[in-house]
Amino acid sequence: MVSTSPAEIVEPFAEILGITGSISSKAMIDENGKFTGEMEFYAVGENKAVAMNEVAADRGIDMGESFAYSDSETDIPMLLAVGHPFAVNPDRALLKVAHEHEWPILSFTHKVRAHDGHRSRTPFVVSAAVLGVLALIGRSQAKR
Repeated sequence: MVSTSPAEIVEPFAEILGITGSISSKAMIDENGKFTGEMEFYAVGENKAVAMNEVAADRGIDMGESFAYSDSETDIPMLLAVGHPFAVNPDRALLKVAHEHEWPILSFTHKVRAHDGHRSRTPFVVSAAVLGVLALIGRSQAKR
């Protein structure tokens, strides 16, 4: 899982989904375990592609056989780094690049009613991610 979101959100979410690793933004933490307001690593643009290539090299993953999905032009370097890029409900800039590179474009337009009789796992997953972040915050405050 690769996301610009902070590790405190991405890592618990990846764990819930059974994903064995993630790349995410990392806040700088001082010697007292407090956030400094600066970023140690900002997972955006080219940084995502660099981090993906490092993980792939460490794990013996063939990037030419790998897949990536995005909706944003900021992820073009990430999409260029894999053999199977997909533009998903892309913004205008990504749509243009997807056409130029002949990447598959996925459009999800099926509307889902709030009460269609099927229970969604989304509220559970989001709640679990929020609880995970709160637990991390609580643990770090307890160490003070």
